[in-house]
Amino acid sequence: MVVVSANTSWNIYNFRRPLIRGLHAAGYSVCVVAPQDKYTEKVRELGCEFREIEIWPRSTNILREIRTLYQYWRLYSSIKPTLVLQFTVKPVLYGTIAAKLLGTKVLNTITGLGAPFIWQTSVTRVIELLYKVTLRISDGVYFQNNDDRLLFIRRSLIKESRAQIIPGSGIDLNRFPLAPMSRSTECTFLFVGRGIRDKGIVEYLNATRILTARYSYVRFQLLGAIPSSRTTDSIAIMLQSAINEEQIEYLGDFEDVYPMICAATCVVLPSYREGLPRSLLEGSSTGRPLVATDVPGCRDVVVDNVSGFLCRPKDSEDLANKMEKIVLLSHRSREQMGLNGRKYVGENYDADIVVSKVLREIEEILNIV
Repeated sequence: MVVVSANTSWNIYNFRRPLIRGLHAAGYSVCVVAPQDKYTEKVRELGCEFREIEIWPRSTNILREIRTLYQYWRLYSSIKPTLVLQFTVKPVLYGTIAAKLLGTKVLNTITGLGAPFIWQTSVTRVIELLYKVTLRISDGVYFQNNDDRLLFIRRSLIKESRAQIIPGSGIDLNRFPLAPMSRSTECTFLFVGRGIRDKGIVEYLNATRILTARYSYVRFQLLGAIPSSRTTDSIAIMLQSAINEEQIEYLGDFEDVYPMICAATCVVLPSYREGLPRSLLEGSSTGRPLVATDVPGCRDVVVDNVSGFLCRPKDSEDLANKMEKIVLLSHRSREQMGLNGRKYVGENYDADIVVSKVLREIEEILNIV
């Protein structure tokens, strides 16, 4: 039995399906350990056993954190897995401690560093200490980009010889086939992601105002959830105002993003930091040029001036300038950028590459000849 764990069932279903299918094809039984949400039933339909756990991704309440650690220990004691594959911060931190207390093999993937490493809060040091302990006792550790890997090495959180690179969760090229781009004179930018500060939504809104003043035939869209917690109220209000004023078109939050990408001219992600952004992989696989920030994760997917344009992080004016470059390109040049991106992700980020690498690593960890 192999356990696959992440901080949401949504994450498992959207990012780990090729891996789960690969594990099944290799003869492994799979149990998913994650919080229950609307994607839980879809996870079960993949042929997985499912065990629920409570994880509060943004919580710093010590009692909740201890509860999550205890639940991992209790679940892993019951499941008795041969190996656990863990993704996202808290499954890596707490799941590893629980698994090693039980003598279970662990393969962890650092999928991104998140807000504590972007903003360097008081929590950052605590998380670093936990990483230092858990990654030392892990049987294998993957990073999704070299910037994150080097950061962990520089901060002595992991030895260089133990830190491996894997091309994200991969992209299923068959799910996102190359699609012809509309020849309409209208240019449509699509932001795919949660409407939160760390994803660059404020810069995107500012850039749309700049470009709206210059061009009447440019459209701006947002596809993704808009949080409404206390920490994001001001951004939610800003977003709602932009939607009400028809500055941007809100498409909602859908599982199948492919039709919206097909209808777009360019996919935009001005994020502050990523592991390896799925929205950019999906955009390139579909054959759309990209505009993203020159930050870890994003610059791993975008080949500047070849498959898209990179802008300075947290710089609305530079983002607008790079988006304007897309506006001013000919239809043929946009198509060529999209084709370049499709070729690049096909050669480097095909899900089959990721699954094959993980399966080989599992065989080495389990000493399977």
